[in-house]
Amino acid sequence: MSEQALQGMDVITAILEIDRQAADRIKEANQRKDQILKDTGEETEKILSDCSRKAEQKLSELEKAEEISAASRKEALAKQEQAEIKRLDDIYEKEHAGWESAMFKAILEQ
Repeated sequence: MSEQALQGMDVITAILEIDRQAADRIKEANQRKDQILKDTGEETEKILSDCSRKAEQKLSELEKAEEISAASRKEALAKQEQAEIKRLDDIYEKEHAGWESAMFKAILEQ
């Protein structure tokens, strides 16, 4: 073979080697891209799961706080109700005889 033919073969061999290396790099890049997408998806799922868990925990805390607050308000209202009933009972006990007399008198005067 002539020297020119050998040089041509060397150039073709070099081009083929460069092409093979480029294909290998593209394959590696695609594998890295796929791994990054997979990792990103997993991380996204983890973040969503954490956010959901934190939201549920916060909601549970708020529900407990609201239950305590509602129980406290209910107790205060019950005390107010009992105080008002006692006040009205006291007024009735003090005044009912007078009211009855006034009503009886009003009926008789008709």
